Amino acid sequence: MADAPEPPPKDEEQAPPRFANPTVQRWWCATYDGLYRAMMVADGLGEHIAGVLGITDSRYQFAIDEHERREAQKRKKAERLAAKKAQQDAVFLNLEAPADTPSPE
Repeated sequence: MADAPEPPPKDEEQAPPRFANPTVQRWWCATYDGLYRAMMVADGLGEHIAGVLGITDSRYQFAIDEHERREAQKRKKAERLAAKKAQQDAVFLNLEAPADTPSPE
């Protein structure tokens, strides 16, 4: 009796086919490839059309910069006020009383 061929080791096994029917697999691959190419063409055309129409430039960047500047000023002012309030509270609670001042008893 002839020996049966040994199955390949598990790490050398091929992945099972994506589709059992090869016609469906060919159709899917062709459709996917066509859709991918159509999306790439649309993306390239969109970039060119936007460049021609001049809508790639930020016309209102000055307004965005001004808004960011004002927000930064508000944050700094809030931080300064919080630090000043904390300092006043510490003085009020006599936490930073000078050493030569007698404590009220």
